[in-house]
Amino acid sequence: MNKDIAKALSYMRKSPAMEDYEIYSALVREGVEARAAARLVEFLPLVYTRIALSSCGIDFAQVFSRRLPNGQYSAGRPFDSEPVWNAAVEFARAEVEGGLAEEELMAVLRRSPDFCAMNEALQAGDDLEGATTETVFIWPEEGPDDTWA
Repeated sequence: MNKDIAKALSYMRKSPAMEDYEIYSALVREGVEARAAARLVEFLPLVYTRIALSSCGIDFAQVFSRRLPNGQYSAGRPFDSEPVWNAAVEFARAEVEGGLAEEELMAVLRRSPDFCAMNEALQAGDDLEGATTETVFIWPEEGPDDTWA
């Protein structure tokens, strides 16, 4: 899994203009299983955000939902029930503890809706202590199809 995580991060860092679907498609073309590729694109920015903002007193969601084809939302599922999430957390912690360059970290953080919202709040002078997040993914469970292109 670490090799797949490194591939996903490489695209996020070296090609900031690539859309999420483009990164997902590139990973699948390189042999990453579709569901795992989708989870990497969804999870990595959130994982790095949680590490980067861990001292800010934010109550990050512990569960996520997914929009279903009928427009409803799935029941919440714990992030830590996902093997890709757990591998990403381990990988990210090791990278950050090893002295990750700020520009490499920021390239991933800018892809996170949580980071963007918290950064906007900080720019407006808000205090993040006690802020909460909620995570709803819009891609199907098995990953997006060509309609997302």
